[in-house]
Amino acid sequence: MSMMAINALKDAVAIFNLNKPSQIASHLYNELIKNNAKPLNLNLLLGIEFIVCKYTKNAKVLEYSGHKISFEYFDSTNYHKTVRPQRNLNRQLGMIEFNDECLDITKGGRYFFTPTVTTTNLARLKALNRVNPSTSSC
Repeated sequence: MSMMAINALKDAVAIFNLNKPSQIASHLYNELIKNNAKPLNLNLLLGIEFIVCKYTKNAKVLEYSGHKISFEYFDSTNYHKTVRPQRNLNRQLGMIEFNDECLDITKGGRYFFTPTVTTTNLARLKALNRVNPSTSSC
């Protein structure tokens, strides 16, 4: 699956010139399920976890879209936000519709991408962010 995802990601950007995270996420999802299962096959859908991010340096915005993976964001003032991409299931078309979402990162900070965040892990991330504050690192 990893090689398929890497190739689909390269194709999305280099061949199809997709630049919005939701477009790339849709392409990636469609390529991953194309030969493996029918659309909305819940067994396959439950196993796919990914996030697509786009950083715009001048705008200080992180755009993102994806499925199931969330990330933790701590800005330089120690404000914390758990970010989870939203998507919709279109049962009539048998497709997942991915949404573009944005995170204002003008205050700098850190991002922690993790498949599962437990209370213990979150406490560790908060402690790590306090010990080593930094500017944006996307």
